[in-house]
Amino acid sequence: NLSLELGDSFDTAIALTAITGGFGADGNISVDGEEDYFTFTATATGVLQASLDQINGSSIDTFISIYDSSRNLVASDDDSGDGLNSLANISVVAGDVYFVKATGTSYSPTGAYRVTIVALTVTLNSDNLASNATTLTIAGTGFSTIAANNTVTLSSGTGTVTNATATQLTITFTTL
Repeated sequence: NLSLELGDSFDTAIALTAITGGFGADGNISVDGEEDYFTFTATATGVLQASLDQINGSSIDTFISIYDSSRNLVASDDDSGDGLNSLANISVVAGDVYFVKATGTSYSPTGAYRVTIVALTVTLNSDNLASNATTLTIAGTGFSTIAANNTVTLSSGTGTVTNATATQLTITFTTL
């Protein structure tokens, strides 16, 4: 007699807990092939960062999938975070429901993890930026450490993210 446990499917998804700047929860994949499902309702329209990270010394190779309220896949990721952790940006609409599926890959399928959904935080002061500047540094939190996984939109000119840490992006201007 097979029965679903809380969090084993879209229909039994566990609500993520409110944390500073977003939502989060800890979980554990104890059996290869296990899937844990969570849900949250976007509180504002914009871009959120979804991460699935190893915790408590776990060696799980995380894989995160995010779905809209119709259960259509909107984003997924394996290793864009640090090490074997997952990281994806998603565009959300205030009031819409989203689902997060946490799994492990065949490389290291089990272990403890933390799922976090947060708004990207950016602080920028370009008051002292020279008119002939070739680069711009942006400080914030939640950036992908892989430069190509970050997108920056400029009000004038174009640029490319050429260096990235979790708290800082460097944009090199291609046109001013």
